[in-house]
Amino acid sequence: MKPVRGRNTGECVKCWRSPYLPDVDLLHAHYTAQSFSRHAHDGYAVGVVEQGALAFSYRGATWVAPAGQVNLAVPGEAHTGNGLNGNGWMYRMLYLPPERLRQATAEITGQSGYLPFFGAGVIDDATLACRIKIFHQALEDNAITRLAQEEGLLTLLTTLVLHHAGRQSGLRDPGREPVAVRLAREYLEAHYAENISIQDLAGLCYLSPYYFIRAFTAQIGVSPHAYQQQVRVRQARTLLARGCSATFVAQEIGFVDQSHFSRRFRQITGMSPGQYRNFVQSTGKPRDYNETR
Repeated sequence: MKPVRGRNTGECVKCWRSPYLPDVDLLHAHYTAQSFSRHAHDGYAVGVVEQGALAFSYRGATWVAPAGQVNLAVPGEAHTGNGLNGNGWMYRMLYLPPERLRQATAEITGQSGYLPFFGAGVIDDATLACRIKIFHQALEDNAITRLAQEEGLLTLLTTLVLHHAGRQSGLRDPGREPVAVRLAREYLEAHYAENISIQDLAGLCYLSPYYFIRAFTAQIGVSPHAYQQQVRVRQARTLLARGCSATFVAQEIGFVDQSHFSRRFRQITGMSPGQYRNFVQSTGKPRDYNETR
């Protein structure tokens, strides 16, 4: 959805859903004069303020969320919302159905049947705020893979529930799952160009998605999505060494366009696809990289 801009106010509002996370509503808004009347949500509202400060009444208190902090409301709790001292604010919001948090809590902590409760309307957690912002920004990019989106949401919910929910317990030790991780690695290497889901990988290993991500990361050193990107870049190097164009390679290994492929290739190898192809063609020998750094 394209941003909707208010006339003569400077306000800009964009709301959308990802086809891979169809039950999560996303909002990116810059308000200058908006004032929300008292209301409640059916699900969890979790966001991060990027500019200005958001003031709101919630659970009998007045809260202020400045830039860099997390604002939150649980299902059914009425609250208001406006810019502090009449000034505007910009924030990113995720509206999550209760079942997402119920399932996350059960699989993370081993305690089933209840919804996590968050008493504070503002959370001062720089790591969580950064994760929300980065994840939200990534969801604006239509090129991000299904695996990256699902993994990103699971990681975000893990941090939120583990560190800030009531009745929390320690995260279960994933232990070592050599057979499961080997199966997942083999599947990723065989299907690297496909838009794989985290449910596909976890189901292959007979593990829950939450447990699978942690077990895979603990044993391999990178997440399933990061490993998929490394396999894609490894295949790209082989094709580039044969003289294939970056455009062809991007399509062949599963990227939707050349720009996203080039950015990921540089992040892993330290050079652009064109630079790598020229290097190989001039030396006749592929270069080795530490792909887990």
